[in-house]
Amino acid sequence: MAGTYQYDICAFYILLVLLFSMYFRHMTFGIVNRLYIRMIIVAIIVCICDILSGAPLTALGELSENSVFRSFFCMLYFGFRIPLIPLIFIMIGRLTGTWEKFYSKLQNKVLFLSPMIFAILLLLINPFFHEIYRYERDVYIRGEYLKLLYVVGAYYTIITLIFLFSVKKHLSSEKFLSFLVIVPINLATVIIQGLFEGILIENIAVALSFLLASITIIRPEELVDAATGVKKQLAYTRDAMAYFRTNKRNQNVILVKIVNFNQIRALLGENAFRKFVPEIARLVTPVEKYKRKNIGTYNLLGGTFAVVYRGKNSAEIAVKEGERILSDLQKELSAGKLSFQLEVCVCLLEIPTDINNYDDFMTFSGSFEKSVPHGKLVHLSDISPEKHFQVVNGIDDIIKRGIDGNNFEMYYQPIYSVKEEKFVSAEALIRLHDERLGMVSPGIFIPAAEENGTIHQIGDFVIRDVCKFLASEEIKDKLDYIEINLSILQIMEKNIVGKVKKITKEYGIDQKKLNIEITETSSDYEHDVIAGTLKEFQDEGFEFSLDDYGTGYSNLKRVMDFTFKIIKMDKSFADGLADERLRKLTEGTIKMIKDSGAEIVVEGVETKEQADFFIENGCDFIQGYYYAKPMPAADFVSFINKKNGNKNH
Repeated sequence: MAGTYQYDICAFYILLVLLFSMYFRHMTFGIVNRLYIRMIIVAIIVCICDILSGAPLTALGELSENSVFRSFFCMLYFGFRIPLIPLIFIMIGRLTGTWEKFYSKLQNKVLFLSPMIFAILLLLINPFFHEIYRYERDVYIRGEYLKLLYVVGAYYTIITLIFLFSVKKHLSSEKFLSFLVIVPINLATVIIQGLFEGILIENIAVALSFLLASITIIRPEELVDAATGVKKQLAYTRDAMAYFRTNKRNQNVILVKIVNFNQIRALLGENAFRKFVPEIARLVTPVEKYKRKNIGTYNLLGGTFAVVYRGKNSAEIAVKEGERILSDLQKELSAGKLSFQLEVCVCLLEIPTDINNYDDFMTFSGSFEKSVPHGKLVHLSDISPEKHFQVVNGIDDIIKRGIDGNNFEMYYQPIYSVKEEKFVSAEALIRLHDERLGMVSPGIFIPAAEENGTIHQIGDFVIRDVCKFLASEEIKDKLDYIEINLSILQIMEKNIVGKVKKITKEYGIDQKKLNIEITETSSDYEHDVIAGTLKEFQDEGFEFSLDDYGTGYSNLKRVMDFTFKIIKMDKSFADGLADERLRKLTEGTIKMIKDSGAEIVVEGVETKEQADFFIENGCDFIQGYYYAKPMPAADFVSFINKKNGNKNH
C-alpha cells in the first residue's frame, strides 16, 4: 500500500476530536448518538490499520518489513472499512424511524447482509489464496479479486442512495442534502483509490464526511439541552413521530412530573433555579448499568421528564428506575441555604401495548399527572388510557354536559377531632359523573374550568349545595362547620363576599358554619387583592383554613399575613414520616403552627402509626383514609350518626 499517509494521520486526528466532542457535549445517549460514536470508532480503527498495513514504520524495526504483520492489518483495514457505508444506511434508517421496518423483512436482510458476508469470506480465505492482496516483504500488491471488494462498496453506496430518496420525506432538507453529499463522496473516493493506488484519500474523505455529519446531522444545540445534557422536547417529538412510523418494537417509557415545579422556581428565584434544574435531570438520568438500554432521556419543560428504554428486560429496568427516580426526587433537596421537597408523580407505560399512536402518546405525555396519584409509581395499564384521552380531549364538552345535566355532586370527607374524640367537621369535595365516561377527576376538570371560565358556575353550585346540606334536618347542628375550597379566580371575583353572604342568609345558616379554604400557593397571586377579599369575609364573620400547607414555597410572612383559624398540613407530611429527618421537620412545623395560634388539621393520614404520631404531637384534627374516604351526602349522614353515637373510633 505505497502512498502518502499524511491524509490518514489527519483523518485520525479529526476523528479523535469528533469522538471526544461527543463525550464533552454529553452526546453519548440515544440510539443515533451511540451509532455515530461506533462509526467514528470504526473509522479510527480503519485509519490505524491503514497506517500499520503500509506506512513506513521505522520505529517498529524489522516488524514493519514482516509481510504477515502487514497482511494482518490490511485484512483488518478492509474488514472494518466495508461496514462504514452500511452503517450510514443504518443511521439514515434510525434518524427516520424506518430502519426496524426495513430490517424486519427477510428479503431486505438478505439484500443488506449478503454482500458484506461475501466480502468478509473473501478476506478470510485470502491468506490461503492471495487473490485479494498479498505482500512481498513489505510491498503491497493488489490481487485479481480486489475489485470485488470495490464492487461491494459500490453496491452499498447505490442501495444507500436509493434508501435515502425513499425516506426523504422523513428528513429535513438540511439532513437530506448532507447525506446526499456524504454518500457520493465516499463512493468517489473509493473509485479514485481503486483506480490510483498511490492516492490514499479514502480515510480523509470519511473523516470530513463525519465532520459534516457532526455539524448538520448530529446537532446537539438543536436536540440536546447543554445545561442538563438531556434531550429537548423537540427531540422527544421527533423520536416519537419516528417510532410510531416503524413496526413499533416495544419500548418502556417513564414519565416524571415535578408537580410543584413553579413553586420551586418562585422559592429559588430564576438564577438559582436554572442551576438547580440540572440536578433534577441528573436524578432522572439512568444509572450507569442501565444506560445501554436507554435510548433517550428528555426534558419536556414545565417540570416534566421522560426516560425511554428498549431491549431485553427493559420493562423490569423501567420499574426499577421508576422506583429509584421517585425515591431520589422525594428526598429532601437543597439549593444554597434553602431545603425543600419535590411533589412528584411517576407513570410507567409500554408502547405500543398501552398507547399505539403518536397523537395519544403526546397528549398523555403532556397531561398524565392529571390522572395519576402523586407520590406513587403508577403503571398506565392500571388506569384506563382510552378514557383519559377522551376526557382530556373533550373536557370542555364534559363540563358543559355536567352543568346542563346537573351531573356535579358534593362528597364529604369527615374530619376527626382529637380533643372531642368524634367527627366534628368535614371537607366538601366536588365530583363530576359524566353520563358517557363515568367519574371525571377534579384534577382534570377544575383546571379546565378555570381556563374556560366555567369555574364560576361550578363554584356557585358548591357554595349553594353545601349551604343547603348544612341547613338540612339530617345534619343540622351535628357539625361545627364544613370546609369549602374556593378557586383563586373565585376569590378574585367581584362581590364574591356579598354572593356567599346572600346564600348563607338564604338558607339561614351561621357564617361560621362555612369555613373557606384557600391553598398556600394562592398567596402568590395578587396578594393585596386576596388580602382585601379575605378581610371582607372576616368582617362578615367567616373563618378560613389554609389548605395544602407544605406544598407551596411562598414567603412565610406573606402567608401569615392572613388570619387563619385552621392550617391544614398537606399529605406529604404524613407520607414523609418514615424518613427520620422529615419526621423531625414535621415536629418542628407542628410546633411553629401551634405557636402561631392556629389549629391544625393533618390531611392524608392513612395508617394508625401516622395518626398516633400526629395525636402525640398535639395536632387538633385528622383527616384521611384511615378514618374515612370522601362519600356522598347520604352516606356521610349515616357515617356521622353511627360514629358519633360511639365516640371511640
